[in-house]
Amino acid sequence: MSVIADNKSFVSNAAGVGSPDFDKATFGIWVTFFQHVNYSKYGYTDPQPLVEDVVASEFAVTGKRFSIVSSDGKAPKARFFLTSGIKGINGYDSLEAISEITNTYISGYKPEILMPDLDFTGKIFRRTEIESTSRSPVSNNNLLSIAAEDWQNASISLNVTNTEENFAYIDSGYIPYSNEVNTRYKFLYDDSSKSIAVSYTHLTLPTICSV
Repeated sequence: MSVIADNKSFVSNAAGVGSPDFDKATFGIWVTFFQHVNYSKYGYTDPQPLVEDVVASEFAVTGKRFSIVSSDGKAPKARFFLTSGIKGINGYDSLEAISEITNTYISGYKPEILMPDLDFTGKIFRRTEIESTSRSPVSNNNLLSIAAEDWQNASISLNVTNTEENFAYIDSGYIPYSNEVNTRYKFLYDDSSKSIAVSYTHLTLPTICSV
């Protein structure tokens, strides 16, 4: 298939509105980032275009990687939209987001896991916190809370001969939840005798002397 045909197929599948009229409107992919809860409505920045005319694009829009780093060096949460617009002389005569494609067509970034030098074999497990809404016991408001957590073996091959300058692992099997709050990783030794037993059952309180 040609690039035009591929991009038209993507729009037709992603739009969810039957057969889009490519002769009357242009279709684009726009993105907005969560920056600060007080920055704009719901904390997201004003949307900006990644591709303003998908059909006229010289490259297929699928299979591409897009990344951005915020001013604090972290990857902000992003939302992607498929838009339909009619262009006029001074910009758009009309522009609307016809579907959000964040969790359907946009795959999550594969996290890089940084760990200290590992001298023994083991497994890395992925812990994902999943958010839900619950009714407040003192009001009629819905509260966001952690409803569940999912533990999975990340199936990452560990190289125990890595030096301390080389201890990064890519979680290629990572697939995000739409209501994911946080994902963390834990290393467990294959042989539990390699880990150091720590007991917190006994606490020694400091003695306070009065003068």
